[in-house]
Amino acid sequence: MITQMPVWCRGPSYKPFVSYDEVELVMGMDAVQKARPDWRESFTLWSGGPLNINEAPPDLIAAVFSLDASRVGFFTSARNGRGWHCRNFG
Repeated sequence: MITQMPVWCRGPSYKPFVSYDEVELVMGMDAVQKARPDWRESFTLWSGGPLNINEAPPDLIAAVFSLDASRVGFFTSARNGRGWHCRNFG
């Protein structure tokens, strides 16, 4: 007789993660792991806030937001001061 439901059957607990093993159970995390096998180096369990897209590397932004490299490249180039800038044409 099963006395406790396996963790993968329970659904989200809506609590902070306590280990990276829990993060790996999140739906869609396989895509992040495939795009960035070293994702643990750019991820923290102890942050008080969300992913900082002003500092995140392009491949992590692409994986998290399901964007293609060209769209992320446009954003990161502008973010880093190398892309298109608004100009006063008046």
